[in-house]
Amino acid sequence: MEIAFDPNQADFSKLGSAPEGNLFISKVNHKTYLKIDEKGAEGAAVTSVGVGVTSLPPHLKFDRPFVFLLRNRDSNTLIFAGKIEDPTSR
Repeated sequence: MEIAFDPNQADFSKLGSAPEGNLFISKVNHKTYLKIDEKGAEGAAVTSVGVGVTSLPPHLKFDRPFVFLLRNRDSNTLIFAGKIEDPTSR
């Protein structure tokens, strides 16, 4: 996974490209919530990934629904899958 964070070795060319430079993962945030009481347990988690570019900030346009997958290149193991149905909403 460390290659994805390296601006010189990361390869996200199948995801997209930026004329300013190479894309790489610049930040990962993970937040969790867990509540346990006499009624039971409730939990949730969310992860966000920031993409950086080796030069200027990238200009990426996501204007239609899309699916994204994160996999380990060596083992071809799927690590994460997600879908964005309306990228124009916030």
